[in-house]
Amino acid sequence: MYYSSAIGAIVNRWSFSKDYTRLSDQKIFAANNERHAGWQNVDGSFADVTENLGQQSKSDFEDPVYYRGLGFAGENFGFAYLSNGSLLKEKELYLPTNVIKLRKR
Repeated sequence: MYYSSAIGAIVNRWSFSKDYTRLSDQKIFAANNERHAGWQNVDGSFADVTENLGQQSKSDFEDPVYYRGLGFAGENFGFAYLSNGSLLKEKELYLPTNVIKLRKR
């Protein structure tokens, strides 16, 4: 079971793609508080960038990972790796949205 961090969040222009078809979001897993960066599509599906880059925890015995969507800059999606679940960004990355092959869920 997971939930979206977009519910009740402060949303600004950078949270949306240029054409307003995607909303930067974070998928939070209730079981272990793992957080995946990605975006919500207009059809309600979540495009999980963390999973598509192979950065999710591989088993129940690994520590959960913490990624957060930062938003869109032109055709790029920004996201950050949060060290040990803190609010401090350890790495900030931007990837072109058309380069990554995303599975919709």
